[in-house]
Amino acid sequence: FLEKTNGTFNQINEFALLQTGCTAGNGDSIVGCCYNNQLLLKGLLLSSSLSMMEIVNNSSDTVLKHTHSLLSQQRKQISEQLSTPKDERILNVDSLEKAANETERQLVKLSSAFADQQEQFGYTWQNVQKTLQTGEVAIEFVKIKHSIFRHDSLKTDSCSYAALVLKPGDVFPQFIALCNQESLEKFLTRGDENDFDLVKRIYSSNTATILYDLLWKPMESVLAGCNKVYFAPAGQLHQIAFTAIPMPSGKLLSDEITLVQLSSTRELIKGSNDFVFTSGYAMAFGGISYESDSLLANELSRFHAIPADSIQNQFRKASTTNQNAWSYLPGTLQETEKIRDILGKKGIYMVSYQGASATEEKFKNLSGKSPDILHIATHGFTVPLGDKNEAYKVFENSFVQNFNPLFRTGLLFAGANRTWNGGKQIRGIEDGILTAYEAGQLDLSKTSLVVLSACETGLGTVKGSEGVYGLQRAFKGAGVRYIMMSLWTIPDEQTAELMSLFYGKLASGETIRKSFAYAQNEMKKKYAPYYWAGFVLIE
Repeated sequence: FLEKTNGTFNQINEFALLQTGCTAGNGDSIVGCCYNNQLLLKGLLLSSSLSMMEIVNNSSDTVLKHTHSLLSQQRKQISEQLSTPKDERILNVDSLEKAANETERQLVKLSSAFADQQEQFGYTWQNVQKTLQTGEVAIEFVKIKHSIFRHDSLKTDSCSYAALVLKPGDVFPQFIALCNQESLEKFLTRGDENDFDLVKRIYSSNTATILYDLLWKPMESVLAGCNKVYFAPAGQLHQIAFTAIPMPSGKLLSDEITLVQLSSTRELIKGSNDFVFTSGYAMAFGGISYESDSLLANELSRFHAIPADSIQNQFRKASTTNQNAWSYLPGTLQETEKIRDILGKKGIYMVSYQGASATEEKFKNLSGKSPDILHIATHGFTVPLGDKNEAYKVFENSFVQNFNPLFRTGLLFAGANRTWNGGKQIRGIEDGILTAYEAGQLDLSKTSLVVLSACETGLGTVKGSEGVYGLQRAFKGAGVRYIMMSLWTIPDEQTAELMSLFYGKLASGETIRKSFAYAQNEMKKKYAPYYWAGFVLIE
């Protein structure tokens, strides 16, 4: 449905944007329609999945629960097969996906309550506006492909970005053209730069506030007097650290305005639910060993009730190389231990898994009974498609070669090197590589916050109105309310410092949003944007 109707929605956006440049008042009502469309479309599939999970969890219908369990099993089989090299697969993936789709249809038909959930897809911009206080603004960013209706400054078939801006008291939202995609991509293109040099160039005042001119200056007059902006990115804007955008005054955007990033401004309609951590418990994974050794064999032996000698023998048969693709991260152990100390002083209990005990099995076993806060400090990976995957193309595993973006991004747990280096999968034992697809199949709805203290966990493939197909989508799909993740690699020392500031404030009774803002503001006083702005908090 989305693929077939996307062109029509795009044309409505394009037409409305051109109308706003005509006589005052023309196109106002259609701009309201465009805002409503964004509330409907952004994360439509994700919202539907979350609604279904909530219904199943609260239902006493045994048939409904059985059907949902069957769907989970089918998706698990899909995951296992797609994580296995093609020549080793024993089941047909296309047939599995067809069966899973049919089970999902049956699930919807069985649930009368699901029909009642559809009211959330009738939200309007007026619903969002009612939540805004004086000085607050909601922005839905939009990516538009120009095809039928032309603007003099844009080529046919080019793309541009625009903003639907909503303020308290507005008769209609305002549609503001920002920049064309070509200009933005040209500025953001890495070339031969490493992360440090790229971030320094993009977020340095020496670049003459190019990013500000492209994305924020066109909204200046409309945003005059506002002090808080709720915004939902689109397209490549998901990869922008808005808090670090330099302004003409020499300050950063976050120095002047409080910025709150949302997956959709639809989240505002659900009401304020900013989590305060006063009870419950936290769990952390850090200081992980990525090798398949005797310690891991003993750990898996206890979990699976299989003799350790048998598992170790299978390790030897499965391994193809002794290469250490992923190295141990000592800073992650220190980071998680520091967090445990901070929380412990406030009487908050934290379970910690490290070394060989930090297995994928233990993580997946959290489904349905997850902690209030989940902190994961490990390697993360996001394999880009095409010629951009220089760092990964030397590996010939199923993750690098897979075309599904949810299998090309993930997190590493104990023993991951064996599989990453091409070792054969051991039946009945997890491979140590948690893909975004697998994470999205879990039920983590009891978890308010997931912190992904790993490299580039905020990246992924942007797919239309559904946003970033990666770990962000996966953990949202698993039912998590807040996700903290990174857009680039941040050094261990500064990561640990930021996390200590964040958890210290959170443990004192502050909300997640304010604790995150506090941590970034404190880091901002000491460091350049490279060392703190890469972390983003998404609701």
